[in-house]
Amino acid sequence: MLGTIPSLVNQLIEEKMSASVTALGFMSPYCKGRRQQFFNYVKIKKMKKLLLSFMLLSSLIAYSQSSVIHPGKRVLREITLTATGYELGLQHGKLLKKEIAEIVTKWKENTTKSMGKDANQVLKDFFNYAHFDDAIKKWTPDLYEEVRGIAAGSEQAFNDVMVLNLLDEFWVYKDNIAKHHCSGIGVPAVNGGTAYIAQNMDIESYTDGYQILLRLTKNGTQPEQLILTHPGLIALNGMNETGVGACMNTLMQLKASSSGLPVAFVVRRILRSTDKDELLNFIQTVQHASGQNYIIGIRGDVYDFEASSGKVVRFNPNNTNGTIYHTNHPLANNDVKEWFKKFDPALASSAGLQNSNSNIRLAAVTKRVKETVTVNDVIIKDALRSKDDKDNPVCRAPKNGGFTFGSVIMTLTGTPNLQVTAGPPDESEYRKVFFTSSIEKIQNEVWQLEERYWKYVKEKDLQGYLTLWDEKFIGYPGNNIIGNKAHITDWLMDLYKDKTGVFNHELTRKIENVFDDIVIVLYDVTQQWTNEKNEVVKKSTYKITHTWKKSDNGWLIIGGMGANK
Repeated sequence: MLGTIPSLVNQLIEEKMSASVTALGFMSPYCKGRRQQFFNYVKIKKMKKLLLSFMLLSSLIAYSQSSVIHPGKRVLREITLTATGYELGLQHGKLLKKEIAEIVTKWKENTTKSMGKDANQVLKDFFNYAHFDDAIKKWTPDLYEEVRGIAAGSEQAFNDVMVLNLLDEFWVYKDNIAKHHCSGIGVPAVNGGTAYIAQNMDIESYTDGYQILLRLTKNGTQPEQLILTHPGLIALNGMNETGVGACMNTLMQLKASSSGLPVAFVVRRILRSTDKDELLNFIQTVQHASGQNYIIGIRGDVYDFEASSGKVVRFNPNNTNGTIYHTNHPLANNDVKEWFKKFDPALASSAGLQNSNSNIRLAAVTKRVKETVTVNDVIIKDALRSKDDKDNPVCRAPKNGGFTFGSVIMTLTGTPNLQVTAGPPDESEYRKVFFTSSIEKIQNEVWQLEERYWKYVKEKDLQGYLTLWDEKFIGYPGNNIIGNKAHITDWLMDLYKDKTGVFNHELTRKIENVFDDIVIVLYDVTQQWTNEKNEVVKKSTYKITHTWKKSDNGWLIIGGMGANK
């Protein structure tokens, strides 16, 4: 379209010029030269004005198009917060002030539309029903203060922010069972394997484009935490650096309490925990505000609890591989509401429920993990991206009021990390995010390999040296000859030719930059040779860059460069 602008501009000018020339009396043959000069002069001026107008218009069009969220174009924004309580909330509120204002507006628009009543009146009625403050202040007083801080920092009314943090409780208040579609998976560490918990977090479509990953730094006894959320909300799900994580699914059918502890606050209470017994005691003794399924990972172990206001029941399918899975109907807890009696687990075999959205999604997840001997993140991704039934998919596109806001896979053992997408996982790749302690661990691990590299060089251990390199390695060393693994020891053979001196080296560590399973290392190495009198006879310093990639055989060098310093 933009390529046609110059011709359109010229056409418009020609039309305007003809009228101007006629009006000024330049149509006489005797005025031909003057007419042409005038035409050229005015044409240039008008061309500039019209081009500027078209450029402005095209910029506005481009901006409006770029502001539309396209599949695969969503950005997960990572925010790091460093305080606790009110100060933590204040940071959150100030940093995301604009976005919180937008979310509040969208929440009210969505609520007015879905309930057929002005959102402010709905909010007033809801808080006449809701009496969660006492439970929040009893179990998580600092989180109550955090919400106060978010409201203050964003300059929004307290209740407008608090209701964002009562997501499930407001759904219970609306009592709309058809809007809930989260799907979760738990995989324990069996026979030395890796433990995971994972989930597609499905919420309302108006939140699309507001995906946030909160990094809460380690503070006192509280571990560092990674939390999926949106502006103004303290948590959707997440994990901490010690390998404790929580995913949850709404169970609208179970009894609720208007004075229990709301889900977001339960989640944050879990994520600050490091002690297994204390955590399990908490989840089973606190009164829950809404019916909810919690998949909890505690390092190598995974648990599934269905919580109602009256009781908490563990669900365990007793699979050989130890896996658990859940969607949005109770499988173990019979503490159901009177009007949802048909969802009593004892009646789960009824034909009507077997064809429900929740059952269809559960079947899609079950068939991928139940009988699989070793469930890894590849299997989990396949389950979370599945659309076996186009009308009842595990992975939901943004339509009909809800969608998969984000998908998470939490690795709880080994090097704990979070894999996450912004939006449905079939529309983007998972991004792996490490904890600060994990990053430092990886940096030190790779640096130790660099030290081993030079140990092999000094000891003339060619076999050991060759174990550090990937088969597909490509490098650009100081001799300006690009080489592969087949020639990686050539320089060592040259180095060993000198029999008169003793080789030594000194490493100066600069930086290691971690990108998922890739680490780029920059450092200096000073090489020197000493004679029999221990006198330095030759000395040189080089700048080294190595790129390491994690493989099934550990970290291997896949690329590198070297140059004189």
